[in-house]
Amino acid sequence: MSSVQKSFSHNSLQDADSIGDLLDAITDGLRSGKLQLSDDDGSMVLRPRGLLELKVDAKEDGSINSLNLRIRWNDASRKVDRKTLKIR
Repeated sequence: MSSVQKSFSHNSLQDADSIGDLLDAITDGLRSGKLQLSDDDGSMVLRPRGLLELKVDAKEDGSINSLNLRIRWNDASRKVDRKTLKIR
């Protein structure tokens, strides 16, 4: 039995307030168990539940800075290391 892979990708320039609003919407979607993503090129619905794996990477390289957030989950149960993350 083969599974169909779906993907959604978006890239744009936004100001910090707009990104904050998008992060608020992601937070609401995570809490409700339904994330609806869409732009002019497509859409996708994700249903996060159970334990989710969070990965945060930050980098300063001269004048270029980056913050990458990755949230993953699997429909099957699995053990995930629990570490305390603090963001201020």
